[in-house]
Amino acid sequence: MRRAMISRDEAAAIAQGHIDCPSPAGALELVVTQVEERNASWVVYYDSRKHVETGDILDAIAGNGPVVVAKSTGRVALAGTAAPLLDRIVEAEEVLGIKVR
Repeated sequence: MRRAMISRDEAAAIAQGHIDCPSPAGALELVVTQVEERNASWVVYYDSRKHVETGDILDAIAGNGPVVVAKSTGRVALAGTAAPLLDRIVEAEEVLGIKVR
């Protein structure tokens, strides 16, 4: 029996699980901010909860490339942060075995 494709909500939950990490009280909390659909993957962006709530650039995190989630398997790869971003997303998809080029 073939498994259904990973939904947008499932991809967001998978990515949130990937970026969650135990930390001391008051430490940085990361949250999903956007989910972008591609042919065979979901690209999930995240930031600090504090930046989302305040909008203050001083609360933003730097160097956080998006999480790429394969629609067919739910496997995860991190996209790098170097420009151009689309190239980093394509590289992450290739790590996941998604043929895009």
